[in-house]
Amino acid sequence: MPRRSIDYSVPDGLQVIDIKTGKPAEEASMPVICRNIRHYRIASGMEQKEFAEKIGVHKNAISSWETGRTRPDINLIPAICRELSITPYELLGINDDHAKTALPKRAEALLDGYLQLEEKYKTHVDTVVQSLLRIQEEENVPELDRLELYPLSLAAGPGENFYDITETTAVYLHNCIPRADALFPVNGSSMEPDFRSGDYVYVELIPDGSPLRYGEIGVFLVGNTYYIKQYEKDGLHSLNKAYSPMLFDADFTSVYLVGRVLGVVPPEDIATPEEEQLYLKYHPEEE
Repeated sequence: MPRRSIDYSVPDGLQVIDIKTGKPAEEASMPVICRNIRHYRIASGMEQKEFAEKIGVHKNAISSWETGRTRPDINLIPAICRELSITPYELLGINDDHAKTALPKRAEALLDGYLQLEEKYKTHVDTVVQSLLRIQEEENVPELDRLELYPLSLAAGPGENFYDITETTAVYLHNCIPRADALFPVNGSSMEPDFRSGDYVYVELIPDGSPLRYGEIGVFLVGNTYYIKQYEKDGLHSLNKAYSPMLFDADFTSVYLVGRVLGVVPPEDIATPEEEQLYLKYHPEEE
């Protein structure tokens, strides 16, 4: 059988011979990890023998990797990356945000140690890590209060009877006012500057709370419209002087007091969806 001739002419920058065909290996056919080991080794100025000694393998192993005949054991990846001053993402050719910055030294050391463990010991490490992550998560569960948000826009628009409402939305809050029973959304500009359209207000429902006093802000049902107004002896007043007061006179329709307004809910006191999800994970009874 005639001997197979090997073509040693190679394209610029490529000196790897495909052992099966005897021709220069196409770059696309080379395993990424093999191509990158050779690339970064040459870039670092190390010979194969020196590199092999640094990571504790035979020189022939480096040659086999760089020709694509074999690939390095996964346990060697931390050492390979350390000696080549690259990240595992760069070694494996992965386009990932983590590849932009090298792992912290402490993380590299932990990863290196973990990969050297036998499988039975890795299982113990996995268990400890999961336990610590759960403890950490439990320590970060926020303390939240739940109030119902009633779908009644105050100060504008016709509404339904307050006591007939069955569909409300749960809102979870930090630093909730203790006397608050519910939340209502504000709509309109009649109570500016203290209460603006889009605000949520804390409300203490009546008759659970004490009677409203003159000068206090309340939620009132007048006809079929809900208002947030200041209660005075002669009627319901707006804080925005551009609006006329709703005076108690012979033409005034029936007025029902729904509750006392305790203040505006600061936006930062409303829990984020992530905080709410974490809270409910440990308080499922409040869903």
